[in-house]
Amino acid sequence: MTLLSVVLLALAGPSLSLSLPSQIHFSNDPIPETTLPVVLWHGLGDTYNSNGMKSVASLINETYPGTFVHSIYLDEDPSKDRNDGFIGHLADQIEFACAQLRDIPELYSGFDAMGFSQGGQFLRGYVERCNFPPVRNLITWGSQHNGIADLPECDSSDFWCKAAFALLKRNMWSAYVRNNLIQAQYFRDPEDLETYLELSAWLADINNEKDEKNTTYADNLASLEKFVMIKFTEEKTVVPPDSSVSLPYLIIAVDV
Repeated sequence: MTLLSVVLLALAGPSLSLSLPSQIHFSNDPIPETTLPVVLWHGLGDTYNSNGMKSVASLINETYPGTFVHSIYLDEDPSKDRNDGFIGHLADQIEFACAQLRDIPELYSGFDAMGFSQGGQFLRGYVERCNFPPVRNLITWGSQHNGIADLPECDSSDFWCKAAFALLKRNMWSAYVRNNLIQAQYFRDPEDLETYLELSAWLADINNEKDEKNTTYADNLASLEKFVMIKFTEEKTVVPPDSSVSLPYLIIAVDV
């Protein structure tokens, strides 16, 4: 199955979770036109205007000429935008994204959204917490919807990753760490759910796992026409790998 076929599943098929190979090849098959804009949210260690994100935007415009594409940023300085993927408070970052999208007239009638790695669960947070302008279809790639139980390895030259993860490992549930390090805010240890439910600064709320349920979250998520969660078959970053497709409202799962 090609990347473009996956996008079409979000536009025309039932809600799915997909397991894809790490190498994806593109098809030149004719694709139906769409008029909705597309919003992207990059993953950990990336920036909103990286070559990879520009390539995704270019692919969308090659497939649907003239489509308006916006890549969410937390800072217009790419270096600071990248750092904000490690340091910050997710509730504030989601609200910043909500305000950013509200100020873009091209999005007022709604849009399709694609999130990569942690950008996927952040876009789900956008849907649940504000969703104006509204998302029609949401596609997430290797996202940590059910949290992480361990941390991925950092590149040897990645100072910010090493510094953040070192602090995380020393004291995951301290007030400072859980409110200021992004990955701590979606850390979920299945062996210690009691502590997680008590102290989680973001994920337990957005997943509606606490005793008091937020019906707005459920209603906003149900308003999506399609929600496609993609799990990579050779996943090495997300721990556990099934976090990419682990939500109670999945309808069916398809191995590709």
